[in-house]
Amino acid sequence: MSNLEIISAWYGTEKDVVGADVAAVVKDILASGSERVTVMNDVMKVDPAPCKVKTLWVTYSVDGGETKKTFFKDEYNAIFLSDLA
Repeated sequence: MSNLEIISAWYGTEKDVVGADVAAVVKDILASGSERVTVMNDVMKVDPAPCKVKTLWVTYSVDGGETKKTFFKDEYNAIFLSDLA
């Protein structure tokens, strides 16, 4: 998926309220060649809301069309490049 561009990524309990901008983390993981981003504090490099279930909101573009998706964290949750299509 060579035309994938991450526009924004927010990890927390409420969109743009309690959380952290993790766009750089998501971009770095995908730039490294990984086809998966696991939705976990360790991977996101932050725990913006300790002891709370977090969500990852991603806005991205494929071939110029902008899309927003929400990924809910659970023990085994991961974003795969095929999920961003």
